[in-house]
Amino acid sequence: MNFTETFKAREHEGSTYQPGLRKFLREHTDLKTLVESGSGCSTIFMTMALEERGVNGKIYSLDPSPWCAYTVEHPFITNIRKKSEDAMVDLYLQDHPWDFFLHDGNHDIFQQSYDIWMGFALLRPGGWIWCDDYTWAEHHAWKRFAEQHRLPVHDFGSASGVQKPDTKEAMHPSMVAAYSEYMKARFKVEADKWHAAGNKDSSAFSHQV
Repeated sequence: MNFTETFKAREHEGSTYQPGLRKFLREHTDLKTLVESGSGCSTIFMTMALEERGVNGKIYSLDPSPWCAYTVEHPFITNIRKKSEDAMVDLYLQDHPWDFFLHDGNHDIFQQSYDIWMGFALLRPGGWIWCDDYTWAEHHAWKRFAEQHRLPVHDFGSASGVQKPDTKEAMHPSMVAAYSEYMKARFKVEADKWHAAGNKDSSAFSHQV
């Protein structure tokens, strides 16, 4: 079965933002190195966009245990079975900078905060970062991130995106490991405070370790 047939068999699963993601990537042919936390339906639509536009790219999917319970296979895709905080540094040292980052994995306050701050730092100037389900649990990590960076937010269905300014460089590889450890410590403190105030993470990702 070729990938078009795979896409048609799974297309019905993508209705919240995936069609917009497909169209966006099809039109933005300069976005070639794509990284996502989470995998599955989004991966299918991203891969289809690369096939349709005729400009090759590569997709790195960081996910220890796909929520959808299936793995998308394609020459464009590298599946990394690790949590994003355990994979992003090594991946960046291997292949940098990134053109596009999608957060669509665990949307708990720690994970979403870490993913979007790290993903943004590792983008090239003019790159894009998207965040799906950013209203889950009402911790507003995405909203606070965009406000702190003073970036205009673009809506794409259930996802939201910002473009990195052309004046802001990607992080130097020598700084990435230390920055990652700082982000982990920072957002663990924030998550602990949020939980201590009586807030709870979404049960949707309780199976992930």
